[in-house]
Amino acid sequence: MNQHEARPKRDLKPKPPKWSSPIWYLPIMLLLLWFWQSTVSQFAYKTIPYSEFKEHLRRGEVAEVVVKEDAIEGKIQPKPESAVPVATPTNSPAGQKAAVDKKEFYFRAVRVEDPKLVDELE
Repeated sequence: MNQHEARPKRDLKPKPPKWSSPIWYLPIMLLLLWFWQSTVSQFAYKTIPYSEFKEHLRRGEVAEVVVKEDAIEGKIQPKPESAVPVATPTNSPAGQKAAVDKKEFYFRAVRVEDPKLVDELE
């Protein structure tokens, strides 16, 4: 027998990397966590018009506020019994909306150039 015939032919193709190492799971998990947090934070904020923000500010219901270049974000804590009377019955949709709005919530409003805003926030 010839020595060259007895040897099996070697595959010259490179082997694919093994993914069994737990190090590869860490970046994937961090990416998923970042995606989840960004998605949840978008749904946590209720977008309201600037006029509604100003109304809550006049009533003293704005607990926290961050004024950014193009948006205003913060937290509104409605007072237990607002001075604004609700003339609609409680079984109507508007009355139900007023009852739901009694909970605190995070808001986002588009910023409007208002020179008196800083004075009102103080």
